[in-house]
Amino acid sequence: MCISENYICFASQDGNLCSVIIPLREVLAIDKTDDSSKSVIISIKGKTAFRFNEVKDFEQLVAKLSLKCRAASTQYISTEGTISSDSTEPSDNFEVRSSTCTKECSKTVNTEALMTVFHPQNLETLNSKMLKEKMKEQSWNILFSECGRGVSMFRTKKTRDLVVRGIPEALRGELWLLFSGAVNDMATNPGYYAEVVKQSLGTCNLATEEIERDLRRSLPEHPAFQSDTGISALRRVLTAYAYRNPKIGYCQAMNILTSVLLLYAKEEEAFWLLVAVCERMLPDYFNRRIIGALVDQAVFEELIRDHLPQLTEHMTDMTFFSSVSLSWFLTLFISVLPIESAVNVVDCFFYDGIKAILQLGLAILDYNLDKLLACKDDAEAVTALNRFFDNVTNKDSPLPSNVQQGSNVSDEQSSHIRVDITDLIKESNEKYGNIRYEDIHSMRCRNRLYVIQTLEETTKQNVLRVVSQDVKLKLHELDELYVIFKKELFLSCYWCLSCPGLKHHDPSLSYLEQYQIDCQQFRVLYHLLSPWAHSANRDSLALWTFRLLDENSDCLINFKEFSSVIDIMYNGSFTEKLKLLFKLHIPPGKNLIVFHDVQQEFVSF
Repeated sequence: MCISENYICFASQDGNLCSVIIPLREVLAIDKTDDSSKSVIISIKGKTAFRFNEVKDFEQLVAKLSLKCRAASTQYISTEGTISSDSTEPSDNFEVRSSTCTKECSKTVNTEALMTVFHPQNLETLNSKMLKEKMKEQSWNILFSECGRGVSMFRTKKTRDLVVRGIPEALRGELWLLFSGAVNDMATNPGYYAEVVKQSLGTCNLATEEIERDLRRSLPEHPAFQSDTGISALRRVLTAYAYRNPKIGYCQAMNILTSVLLLYAKEEEAFWLLVAVCERMLPDYFNRRIIGALVDQAVFEELIRDHLPQLTEHMTDMTFFSSVSLSWFLTLFISVLPIESAVNVVDCFFYDGIKAILQLGLAILDYNLDKLLACKDDAEAVTALNRFFDNVTNKDSPLPSNVQQGSNVSDEQSSHIRVDITDLIKESNEKYGNIRYEDIHSMRCRNRLYVIQTLEETTKQNVLRVVSQDVKLKLHELDELYVIFKKELFLSCYWCLSCPGLKHHDPSLSYLEQYQIDCQQFRVLYHLLSPWAHSANRDSLALWTFRLLDENSDCLINFKEFSSVIDIMYNGSFTEKLKLLFKLHIPPGKNLIVFHDVQQEFVSF
């Protein structure tokens, strides 16, 4: 058993047997038995109780649980009290919040999943696929009766088996919310989405421009996104998220993922699903450096070496797997698989996290092993994989033929064997289901350092390449100067968490702007490196030099600006040094004299 900030988590020693995640906000009481069984009874809303026997550190756990639950209860009441002071059940508060938001935003926010609007199920015309779909729903209803339904449903091997078969269309949105934890985020933040939509409407920045550019590239073949209804909903969700999290803002692939979320979830639900994916399930994926995706690709390569050694021996360059699989990770296979097959992958992702994507990737390479071993180059291997994806089908999908992408290629036209997505996912679980979350976490930590070091080295080389064109310093001198510059930045940030350089650090910026120093950091470097640092007025010179370099007055300068002044001090001609000194003695606050004016001043002098 594990207690986090907002949840009580339990898993059997064999994690596949049983697990349960209980939100602390749902807990009503914590009791312990008087016998020697060391049992803890957790009572939750909905007249349900869980009993855990033979609990380790029994007394400490009960005390910690009681403290956490009291704190969560107080926090929940204070949050919900402004909406409905009479409500005691979270479901009541949710209804109040939902009705309020619906009244305020009924003209702007969709309250239905797009799939129910564009593809309502017709019960009068039940074909074989619809009958299978109804049988799936019945299997889930039986599971709900055995394991409960909602946030405190416990999960068993049977739950996983049903997910692998594909979640029924009618339950997909509900179960995505449950498995991802987005249902708890939404319940604890009533009215949040409506407010963010209201505040973000009409905003114009780089993120909104990129969103507008990509809106009609998101599942363009689906009727829902050939209409203003789907496009407007997609715009609102992406813009609201960019407003919520400006550090991420908007990145390509978010539009593809969000469009699928909107098919099966209401607009507000799709927003919280996107929050869960970007901020918890795929951390550091959706930014310009995509560090999280690169780390998981390194993990994928490590798993390939362990499980498919013959493929590793055949490939001369392992980076092939990174280049070909990047879209698999960023879009959860949505960009490479037909939509009716891709949603089954998303089902597994919300249940198992990144483990499902890694397993499926290995299964795909394993299935195509002979073809890949026969390929002579990377281009041939990419072609083989693309043909495979084109022939992945979902024979049980109830989606109409005009929506299914796999149905566009008939069996007569295709000379390749069709592969059913359910069989492929089952095979990935059977062959690679023994991959443990702990191992994935360990590999992520190990490879993250390597990925960051590689990115940092790339950043340095790009900065040096740009700066070397404008200074007389030799490349090895620039390299040493860059190391000193960055070291001073990091050391001062370590000792001062309020450092402006740390606050303004943004890896998504251009290489030159990623690392910037403030006036105090520049003063330290000036004293260390400047040949003029021995003068009596060295602090004044350092300040004036910084102000001269800080042309945009943001109190930060980058490495190019820093190296330019060091270059003049050491390698500049007498005239260039004199011009620099002249500029430094212009009273602060006045406009700087442009270069030509300075030349005239020195001519007259």
